[in-house]
Amino acid sequence: MTENGVESASSIPTLAGSRRAWLSAADPNLGSGPLVERLERFRQFHDDFRSAVVNEPRGSDVMVGALLCDPVDPDCLAGVIFFNNVGYLGMCGHGTIGVATTLAYMGRMGVGSCNIQTPVGIVRVCREEGGEITVSNVASYRTAPTSR
Repeated sequence: MTENGVESASSIPTLAGSRRAWLSAADPNLGSGPLVERLERFRQFHDDFRSAVVNEPRGSDVMVGALLCDPVDPDCLAGVIFFNNVGYLGMCGHGTIGVATTLAYMGRMGVGSCNIQTPVGIVRVCREEGGEITVSNVASYRTAPTSR
């Protein structure tokens, strides 16, 4: 165990060999409550941890980290906070595929659908028999500036 309370940290290859860092039972103490509040505590008190995981020499600018945590919503299999070399991500599509692959590897997700909670909402994930993963993301939109 380290000074950050990390019990295990690992990375696995997913998506054609791209690496995604995943942390299991590794969360620095973020307390409980909504994931958006835990993300803010992660940013405020443990940013050095984020940086150490995804930056050189262990990481790279294309690596995305996923901190697995307990979900707030009882209908969700897991909660996750995504981060990269620059900061924190509300949601990450390819990171979610990596999380689903990791949950299957850990024996926590079988074939079928489940919900994963992110700071920006709940994402539906479906894992097929052959390992194919489909993600139904949170709604997103962009508002164009008004014309003058």
